[in-house]
Amino acid sequence: MKIKITTTNIDLTDALSSFVEEKMKHLDKLLKNDISADSVLCEVEIGTNTKHHHSGKIFRAEINLHISGKILRVASEKEDLYIAINDAKEELKKSLTSYQSKQRTRFRRGTDAVKNIIKGFKKGD
Repeated sequence: MKIKITTTNIDLTDALSSFVEEKMKHLDKLLKNDISADSVLCEVEIGTNTKHHHSGKIFRAEINLHISGKILRVASEKEDLYIAINDAKEELKKSLTSYQSKQRTRFRRGTDAVKNIIKGFKKGD
């Protein structure tokens, strides 16, 4: 999985970059079974909403995951940047699991249709 990190109103430090990459690697484990890792792009945007607010939900983490022509997008706003990144990762994990489940169900329906067609040919013989 390719990870692209952009920031808004903050500087990207090495510690912050490694934290984001570590969190996104957990999602990479979910993708190994279904999709080749090279075809997945993960765009992470982190930063603050405004420059002048200093309290409340001012930190934002947004993740866009590009998989096979689909985009899974989540965003989180929290009081702490690291908590916002964790929250966005957990939301994306849920969305990714749901997406994969739908893909498997769609595949199974297709195989069931093929089985029924083949059974229909055998009965007619």
